[in-house]
Amino acid sequence: MPFLGNDWRAPGNVWVKNTGGWERIVALRENLNRHIKKLAHDRLLVKNWQLASEVDHSIKEWDASQNGDLTSTPFWKSTKRPTFRKLSQYVFLPKGAGRERSQYITVGEILLKLDFCSALHQLSRFQYVCRFLELVIQNHYSSLSGSALKCLFGIVEEAVNVAMETKYNVNQVRSIIKTLIKALQLHTKSYIGGKAGWNCHYHIAHVWLNQLNNIQYEERQDDGKPALTDLPEECLTQILKKMQDHCDITHTGEANKLLHGLSSEWKLWRDFCRFHFSKEHLAPAIPKNKLDYEIDWKKIYKKLRTKHGVHEVFADQLQLCCHCYCLFWMGGTHPCSIDVPLERGQRAPEHQVARSRGISPKQLSDMFPLPR
Repeated sequence: MPFLGNDWRAPGNVWVKNTGGWERIVALRENLNRHIKKLAHDRLLVKNWQLASEVDHSIKEWDASQNGDLTSTPFWKSTKRPTFRKLSQYVFLPKGAGRERSQYITVGEILLKLDFCSALHQLSRFQYVCRFLELVIQNHYSSLSGSALKCLFGIVEEAVNVAMETKYNVNQVRSIIKTLIKALQLHTKSYIGGKAGWNCHYHIAHVWLNQLNNIQYEERQDDGKPALTDLPEECLTQILKKMQDHCDITHTGEANKLLHGLSSEWKLWRDFCRFHFSKEHLAPAIPKNKLDYEIDWKKIYKKLRTKHGVHEVFADQLQLCCHCYCLFWMGGTHPCSIDVPLERGQRAPEHQVARSRGISPKQLSDMFPLPR
């Protein structure tokens, strides 16, 4: 039951009824403000494009004559909506503990306020968002509210659309949908929305899975341009070392004999083991009285991966401010209370610069209590 009096412990949330059902007026205002900002950015971007097309018309014609037209690439053609740099999103986490603390935050508000939907359109944040979605479905699906489920399915749908348009990270999105289907199968009786809502979500999850399974990859035609195998072996080795997932290395080695030989080198798998595991993990697994080239490093990696897991690395991830306890993206900013106005050219002292630390998807998921 909601508080009806003037008790200071009351949450103070006002609920209004719209076409989609009951919704808090705070969330309704946030959605309205975000929609207004998106329309303003779209109009400004279209206006800038029109001005730029008038000024740079001759330059674009020269680029097209020199086979430098970017609009001919598949990635450019796949983008149906205009892209622009959004304002940085952030959210303040509550400090302290206890029943009577002034504020609290849920998983649904994290998904909404940090704008995970638009983060999927940035390649550097795509893997981070997908990993967090998978953890939310595994650990917190049964405790999500109706609005949080609606927001979750909207983000998953956007991930499916991005994967189908760009044909990147298809396996990762497919893994999220399989996890979602398993979670739906476990909560058939106590599901928000009843049997009709469960049937709708279960059906649309299978539709997304079929769409991803039916993606057709076009083979590159012989256009006379350099291919991956035309690079020197040293460059190919460096490319393989930058891969984070062992499946990518294995699949790359199945292309031809050259890549198979490079992907099977013991130095590559040795560096791979040293990157993902510490010395304490490697010491019991490495056989003694053997040189490095005599050790099966690929087998050691498979054994340690099953036992300890792998080290996750993301190009862009959420940061937690150590001063104001605010979550924000690495490439963005947040209104920290430690900031002071400075004159132009003046540098802030070191003790007035707020430090932040990276938050992995697992750490972000652990901030919320698990359902009992």
